[in-house]
Parts: sequence; structure tokens; C-alpha cells
Amino acid sequence: MAEINLQEAFKSKAKFSELMENTPIPIIEELANSSKDKTIIQIAELTQNEDTFFNVMGDESITNLQKPLFIVWAITKEKERIMRVVNLINKNANSGFGIYVFKVDSNENQIFIKCLAKPQIKKVSQGGKAKQFQLEYWEKYSEVCDSLGEGDYQIIPKPQHWQYLPLGKTGVSIQLTLNTRDNFIGVDLCITNNVQLFESLNSHKTDIEQALGTLEWVNKSNVKTARIRKTINVEFTQADIDSVARAHIETAKEFKKLISKYL
Repeated sequence: MAEINLQEAFKSKAKFSELMENTPIPIIEELANSSKDKTIIQIAELTQNEDTFFNVMGDESITNLQKPLFIVWAITKEKERIMRVVNLINKNANSGFGIYVFKVDSNENQIFIKCLAKPQIKKVSQGGKAKQFQLEYWEKYSEVCDSLGEGDYQIIPKPQHWQYLPLGKTGVSIQLTLNTRDNFIGVDLCITNNVQLFESLNSHKTDIEQALGTLEWVNKSNVKTARIRKTINVEFTQADIDSVARAHIETAKEFKKLISKYL
């Protein structure tokens, strides 16, 4: 696909739709990959329009669906009345239906995505206090992500110690980690089945660590995924979890921005 001019994309609905088709939103990719038994409908328009929503929901193929449905609505300008309706629907809908609304903006050659609305997908923790804390931490992380408008770093909270963020390159992703036993949060660059890329990044180790600090470089011959890891020590029993989540997001942003230069 030819590169889309961002200025043109924000003037034309057709160009904007094309832009969004080729712009990954991590939380939606995770939603799509978590289960194949669901329908995800994507809408892209410059100014939010209620007729667009009614046309989608009134389609016979949608009303007869027998599996979960999620709508992903990308816009550049929201309408307060429509957002009230969206939030009311999300508040009262069950786990098999929901509406995501993302506000998209640009600055020079960068796209910024802010989540304005999302369904209340609740995960039930199973497995004791550690799992419960993990779920609560990722829920707080998700709230902070929303408040900061960091749509690229949004996740679906789950009772587990890790979350993945895609980087738009096959076999490469960022993994956010949470370790309550050894008291640290981490950001890992995961490189699967690509020794050459790991070695290429390793050749820039001095420059990378000058910007990010000391990192762990892990490439075991019997493991298909190599890792470059940044950790931050946290005493969870005494820490302000809101501040920890903010540090987690900021570290992931710094990591992604720098590493992307070498991909």
C-alpha cells in the first residue's frame, strides 16, 4: 500500500478509513486474538455521526448474529450526545457486546490515539492473592492509560503477570511484566525466530543502554524468543500503584520509541 499522507487523511473520510485499516490498535488486536468466536466491526469517520451507528446496528446480518459483537469506532471529533449513549450502552451491556471509541489525532508524522469509551469487560480472578493483585494492577494500568490518552499502550486486564503490545513487525513485540515475588515491573522486547535482528540490536548496545539504562540481553540457543529487558524495582506493599502504572507506561514508551529506530 502506498504511504498515506496524514494531512490528507484527516480531510477525507475515505483516506481516514484507509489510514485506520492500516493502523494497529493494540487493545483491539488483543481482543481479536483472545478468541476467534466474536465479530469485530470497525468504523472510521472524521466527525462522529449517529446515523453511522444506527446503519451498522440496523443491518440484518448484525441483528441475527449468534456470537459476541464489538464495535470499534475511530473518529477525529466526538459528539457529547453520542458519547453519552455509548457510555450508557457499555455500562449496561453484558460481556458479549460493547463499543470502543478511539479519538485519532496527528502531529507532524505521528498518530495519537486516545480511548474515549470501552466496554466493561470484567475478568474474574482465579488462583489466590497473587492472581487477584495482578488483575487489580492491570485494571489500574488500564485506567491510567485512558487518563493519559495512551491508546497505543492499552491492554485488556487479566489475572496474569504479563501483557503483550504489538510493534507492527512480525515476530517482534513488547511484553509488560509484573513480578510480585521479586518486586519489579518490566518491559521486554521479545524477538521470535530472528537471531539476526537480536544481533543487530546488540551491535548498538552501547547507544541503546546510554538512553535506556542497563538492560538484560537474553538469547538462549534452546529458546526461540530472545529478550531485551528493562526492569524497575518496586515495593508493591508500600507503592502507589497509580504511580507504578504511570512509570510502566512511560518506560514502555521510551523503550518503543528508541528500539523502533533500529527495526
